[in-house]
Amino acid sequence: MVISEHQFYLLAERYKLSPTQRKIVHYLLSGIHEAEDLARIFSVAPSTVENQFFRVFKKMHLASKTDVLYRFVSDAKSIDP
Repeated sequence: MVISEHQFYLLAERYKLSPTQRKIVHYLLSGIHEAEDLARIFSVAPSTVENQFFRVFKKMHLASKTDVLYRFVSDAKSIDP
């Protein structure tokens, strides 16, 4: 993952991500970003993963997975690892 677990936890709390959203974003930060791949990991439909991403975007006031990745990485710089 591109940021520490501690930084991830604090940022997930800041953005008020649900446990499922945290898992999905964690995988995103680890390089797994395709809905189909995440759906296989979680044994759900790809549309379920996409819905969770949409909720993450809404909570964080962002528009894409790239934006989420960038926000986590840039915000992590202000938190000690």
